[in-house]
Amino acid sequence: MRFIYAMPFLALFFVACSDDTSSEVVDVYDDVNQILASGKKLKSVDCDSTNIGEKLFVVDSGASYFCDGHDWNLLKGGDGKQGKQGADGKKGAQGDKGAKGDSAQTKGETGANGEKGEAGDSSKVNCGVASDSAGVIVLKCSDGEPSVLYTALCGNSGYDPEKQFCFQGKLYNSTEFLIDSRDNQVYRIALFGKGDSARTWMVENLNYALNEGEQSWCYDNNEENCQKYGRLYTWAAVLNRSEEECGYGQKCNVANPFRGLCPEGWHVSTKDEWQMLFKLEKEKDTAGEMLRSKTGWKEDVKGTDALGFAALPGGYYEEGVFHGKSETALFWTSNFIDKFSAQSYGMTYDSKDVTYEALDEDMGLSLRCVKNDR
Repeated sequence: MRFIYAMPFLALFFVACSDDTSSEVVDVYDDVNQILASGKKLKSVDCDSTNIGEKLFVVDSGASYFCDGHDWNLLKGGDGKQGKQGADGKKGAQGDKGAKGDSAQTKGETGANGEKGEAGDSSKVNCGVASDSAGVIVLKCSDGEPSVLYTALCGNSGYDPEKQFCFQGKLYNSTEFLIDSRDNQVYRIALFGKGDSARTWMVENLNYALNEGEQSWCYDNNEENCQKYGRLYTWAAVLNRSEEECGYGQKCNVANPFRGLCPEGWHVSTKDEWQMLFKLEKEKDTAGEMLRSKTGWKEDVKGTDALGFAALPGGYYEEGVFHGKSETALFWTSNFIDKFSAQSYGMTYDSKDVTYEALDEDMGLSLRCVKNDR
C-alpha cells in the first residue's frame, strides 16, 4: 500500500480518482523519486558508489533511508538538543584550624563548572505506521503526536472514507447522502429523532428498477417522473419477491426489519418507524403537513416539511391506471395485513393528517428505506 509520509524532503503528487466509488491512493515521491513497493526487501535495491546520497521510501514500514555508498541507513530526525550545562561546583570547605587555634587563612576554592551534556541521540526520532485501516493511516513519530493520513482521494482532495465517499469526482458526506451500489444512484438521507427512537431515513423515494411494467412503474410510464418521484412498486416488489410468492392472494408475512428491495444496510420502513416520525410533530393532527414537501403539491398547497422528510405527491398505480400525481403520496411498509393487503401510510394535498390504510398488494406505491442503525 502506498501513502503520504510526513517527512520534510517529500513532495506530494496526487492521482485523480475514477468516476466510481473506489478510492485512489496518494503516491509519495522524495527528491530523487525512489519508492520501494509493498512486499519488496530493502536489500533488493543496490546501494553503492553510483548512488551515494540517494533516498528511498519503504512503503511497508513507512520509513526512509539514504545510501552512504555501502549500505542503506535509516533517515533519522534532526540533531538532538545539547545537554544542559552542568551546575556550578560547590564552595570548598573551610581549612583546619591552626595549632594555636587560629583559623586557616586560605578558604576552599570554588569548584569548576560542570561539563556540557552530550548531544541528544537523534536516532530516537523515527516514524512508522501505527495503524492502517479503512483508508486511514496513522503515522506515529517518536518525537511528536500521531499524524492521521487519508489514503482515499477524490480528485486532488484527500478524505476520510468513514465520513465521506467519492462519486463521479465529487465528495459526499455519509450522514447526508447514500449511494446505492447496485445502480450508483445517490439519495439524500437524514436522521430523525433522538436516543433509542432515532432513525436514519432516505428522504427521497427509491428509484431502483425491478420488472418494469409488472412490479414497478414510472408514473405515466415517463422516466422523468421516476427521477423526481421515484418508482411505484407492488408490495411483493418492495419485499423483492415475485408476485407468485408474495403477491395479491398470497400469504407472505416477513420478520422486521426486512431488507427487501432497499440498498444493502437498509430496510423497508415499518409501521413502528412511521409511528416514531409522527411523535416528532409538535401539534396534534398535523403529521401530514409536517412531512409534506414545501413544493410540488396541487393548488399551491405547501407542507411545512418541518423534519426535512420531503414527501412528494408521486401518486399511485391501480389496475392499469395512474392516479394522484401532485395530490397524493402513498408509502408501503413491510407490515403484512392479510393475503390481499399490506399496511401503508400516506398524505394528501387537502389534509394535514396522515392516512393509515390496508391497501391491495397489487397496487403501485412509493417506498422509503430506513438504515439498519440497530
